[in-house]
Formats: sequence, structure tokens, C-alpha cells
Amino acid sequence: MPSLSVFDLLAMHDFVADLPSNWLHRLAVAGRPVYFAAGRRLCREDAPAEQFWLLHFGAVAVDFSVPGRGNIVVERVGAGAPVGWTW
Repeated sequence: MPSLSVFDLLAMHDFVADLPSNWLHRLAVAGRPVYFAAGRRLCREDAPAEQFWLLHFGAVAVDFSVPGRGNIVVERVGAGAPVGWTW
């Protein structure tokens, strides 16, 4: 099975699928497919916001550090969701 282009992946994602084709082409230039192993941290609350992700499969737990309590999960998002776009 041939691999899908970044444009194809964007066109299939609910978050941006309704954008005009020329906008998807512009986004596709900056995008790339990535895969992360379970348990991998995508970003930290004290780090600069430099990217965001559109989930095609899997899930992400959004958490933040609470002094004396550790990392507290405030949201879980799954396939079809954006992560980090509201920074």
C-alpha cells in the first residue's frame, strides 16, 4: 500500500478537512507525519510553543505539574483531535 502524502493526511483529518485546497497545500509544506511511542512527552508547560499535532490514531494525555502532587491529567484526547493548537 503506498504511503499517504502530508496533503492527503491533512485532507482526511476532521480539524482541517474543510479548509480550501490551497490552504491545505500551504500547511502540507510545513507538516510531516510523526510517530511517538507510548509514554513520550510531546511538550512541556515551560517550553516555547513551536508546533502542534493532528492525531490520526492513538491518544494523548494533557497534564501539568502541581507542586506536591506531581503531574495531573486535565484532558485526554484521541484520534481526530488537535493537540497544542491553542497555545
